Amino acid sequence: MTRKQAALIFILDLIVPVATVITTVLIAFILSGVLIDNGKFPSGDNVYFHIHKGMEMYDSWMNSVPYPILDTKWYNGTELFRYASPIPSVLFAFFMFINMGNAFGGYLVYILMLFILGAVVWLRIGLGMDRPILGYVIGMLMFFMPNNLYMLFIEGNLSGTLFVFIMPLYLYFMYRYLETGKWRYMVRFIPTLTVLILTDMEYTVMLLIATALFWFVHYLINHRFRLLYRLFGGILISYMISAIWFVPYFLGDSTLTVGNFDKYFQSLFISVFPPLRIVRNNEVFYFGLAVLLLIIFGMLCAGVHSVPGFVVSFILFFLSSKMMKPLMVIIPGSEYLLMIKYFSIALGFCFLSFMRWRTLKKWIQILVIALLIVDIIPSLSVISGYQDKTMPSERLEKDASDTLIGEAKEISKQRIALLDMGDLGSKGSFLVTDFEGDLECSHGGYWDAAITRRNVMNLDMALQDGYYPYLFDRCLDMGCDSVLIKKGYLIDNKIALTSFKGAAERLGYKLADKNDDWLLYHIGTKGRFGVKSKYKGIGIGNSAYSISLAYPNVEETSDPNLNHYTFEELSAYEIVYLSGFTYDSLTDAEELVKKLSDSGVRIVVLADEIPENKNSRTKTFLGVTANIISFENGYPELETTDYGVLNVDLFPLNYAHWDCYYMNGLDKVKGSLVDEGAKIDFYGTVYNDNITFLGLNIPLYYYVTLDESMEKVMNDVMHIDPEELPKRELVPLEIEYGPDSLKIVSPKDGVNTTISYPKDAFEDSEGVYNKNNLTVVDSGEHIIQMVYPHIRLAVGISIFGLFCYLSYIIYLYRRSRD
Repeated sequence: MTRKQAALIFILDLIVPVATVITTVLIAFILSGVLIDNGKFPSGDNVYFHIHKGMEMYDSWMNSVPYPILDTKWYNGTELFRYASPIPSVLFAFFMFINMGNAFGGYLVYILMLFILGAVVWLRIGLGMDRPILGYVIGMLMFFMPNNLYMLFIEGNLSGTLFVFIMPLYLYFMYRYLETGKWRYMVRFIPTLTVLILTDMEYTVMLLIATALFWFVHYLINHRFRLLYRLFGGILISYMISAIWFVPYFLGDSTLTVGNFDKYFQSLFISVFPPLRIVRNNEVFYFGLAVLLLIIFGMLCAGVHSVPGFVVSFILFFLSSKMMKPLMVIIPGSEYLLMIKYFSIALGFCFLSFMRWRTLKKWIQILVIALLIVDIIPSLSVISGYQDKTMPSERLEKDASDTLIGEAKEISKQRIALLDMGDLGSKGSFLVTDFEGDLECSHGGYWDAAITRRNVMNLDMALQDGYYPYLFDRCLDMGCDSVLIKKGYLIDNKIALTSFKGAAERLGYKLADKNDDWLLYHIGTKGRFGVKSKYKGIGIGNSAYSISLAYPNVEETSDPNLNHYTFEELSAYEIVYLSGFTYDSLTDAEELVKKLSDSGVRIVVLADEIPENKNSRTKTFLGVTANIISFENGYPELETTDYGVLNVDLFPLNYAHWDCYYMNGLDKVKGSLVDEGAKIDFYGTVYNDNITFLGLNIPLYYYVTLDESMEKVMNDVMHIDPEELPKRELVPLEIEYGPDSLKIVSPKDGVNTTISYPKDAFEDSEGVYNKNNLTVVDSGEHIIQMVYPHIRLAVGISIFGLFCYLSYIIYLYRRSRD
């Protein structure tokens, strides 16, 4: 090599990294300018949830608390950081810190970090494969891929997008370990997966499902299994290391809610047809025509090392088809088979396989990159927006005025119920709790983490179905002195509107303001308050809550186990309604019910929801056995002893097929029907007249139809007036939130503080207990210590995981030396 050649190589080696840095900074600078001026940042359905998380973490740091336990603002208090992976919030809080506490500045830095992260990750992969330029170009494109833009700016999923930009490292280390078996790739594989777990748990599970699919395809093509089980060991160790967060998450009662399953599947034509993005304003999941062509080309022409990744990408794409939804629904774990959300994971497999395809000619690589860039262009409007330079504070201020949230915050002393069926998304709760003054909200974002999710769901159901006495009564029980209701969800007829206004007045709520779209009701209070209540009835069981909507004087409960209640507790009620209850001892449960009925308490048992006896495998309670039966379109004639023959309305269209239960073993039959010539019983008593069994899922039928004939049966069964409300007394409380404690001073016993009760985050305290997910206290001063749940177990497993990690690496290192 001549001196001139050496000098040229030195200059090139210097120019390439400098050019890379300059290009990245320049594009990041342009991107930030476009975002600032686009007139709609921050954008996305869930973006304000992620901003709220970051702000809560930042505020906690400013109060010298490294990790907050209870977010007091949303859902009457929620363990937000127990169920939401922590790394995105920590990063957002850090970016707020370097922006002097400005959340929107922190958001912009977060977006730029994602762009730079994508470039750095793929550049690292390119360097490892000795293809740095191709890796860097893919890294530049990754941020602008249509599906990633959709996730970031339409969904507003900041944690999912961060996951997607870290994920290629996981795939790269997995690929390299399968290729070489070298221990150093396992050294990096395990920490990378640990970071992904702590970034987005849902996407991590989805990635592991895709990984299992890749392993299967890889084995079929390469017939190598030995290294796969070592990777599985690495996955287990990653979960152990992340146990400090994962164990409390796993042992909690969060449930992943899918919502509308249909929206996660769509026509394959929509997923790859470019013009639809323009027609639908980019609000469609777009996989990419160029990406699909690359995948098909790769499956047909690439070598054995690249083909598995292309095959997995194609399978993930194909499974997103609407015709595959019926199959996905019946597979166990279907809540994680939201196939459109796999598009970004499929992109990772596709691009890594593309980089591994070393026999592909340069001109074809350039053509592929060009096609990808052309395919990206229609999606760039997601970033450019309106370019009217409207700042977030201006838009939020207008939103607060238009929705009357601003007016509600001016008059509220404690908490606002925001009843809009989720139309505002997380933005509505953000406007209440984080924008221009803090206030608490009964609603929020991230439903899965809400301790009071059943309480909030019932409020929404009551609004949608017109159970207005329940609506206002439970708003008061949730401590909401202001109730904001979107008019469009009120039932538009005279009877319903009269009921709505009457219910508000009976509870003391007065119309404080209104506009074309919103109504604001407010009840005057002097400050913080709790609620002391007296109910006629109590509902026990996982499905008992629904009876309270029609009969609001029936108290809901959060514990379905009948054996956890005492005779003294239940004998204070006139009626006990059992639906979906459980028990530890059948004998004790039956004895409790008999004793209550002997004392004059009325017991109503919904036969459809009797628990199955583990020994007999039958649904039997107090000698009454429930048996399944189905009807199409409507009930046959129902014969009753008190009301004669009932010809009730047909089932609603979406309930045309009706599965329900009839009974054997009743002592006194009060209702029966004839089915295929056989007389079967659906209503009657057993043991004495105070224990009533009701079948045919009649409460649900009455709920969805409000049939007048069935109303007579329900009123006879319940012995409660549907218009009757529980007795409520507002009690002034002193409440102070500390970093790890909660101080409550109450002048009376049995006061619902309206603060949620996180069961394993509150240490047991005398005179403090849980009722229907809310904290109830007796008189006096109570200091409730808040703890990070299962901290000793979690830390112990994490330490053990680190020990296993070191041991595993040493083991693999020694095996490689042998």
